[in-house]
Amino acid sequence: MMRRVFLAGASAALATGCMGQTATTRGAAIDPAFQPQPNASYDAWRDAFFARAQAQGIRADTLRAGFAGQGFLPGVVTRDRNQTEFRRTTEDYLALVASEDDLALGRARVAPQRATLAAIERQSGVDADVIAAI
Repeated sequence: MMRRVFLAGASAALATGCMGQTATTRGAAIDPAFQPQPNASYDAWRDAFFARAQAQGIRADTLRAGFAGQGFLPGVVTRDRNQTEFRRTTEDYLALVASEDDLALGRARVAPQRATLAAIERQSGVDADVIAAI
């Protein structure tokens, strides 16, 4: 009996901990830049998305539930626009993320597959090096 009471109490505590709490209700403040902000462009995108989704058979209540509490987050946009790979030239970025050793290893792994890659290129029209990169 005590085991059931304990399990029921533990389950309830776990469920309570998993439902409906935000960082602010746990005591940590959320930067306003990471809370949904009014934005006409976001609203227009969302409305157009809803229309396309409903045209594909997704119910409006499903969309409303999926987007509940969601919105434009200026902090996310700022961080996205400041990603290293978008602020440097391709050559500078690749020099940071792909060493000469990495390039040599990639070439060594592609070399035995050249015939297969060439056949795929002939069939698909996609350059063999692009296929290898993917």
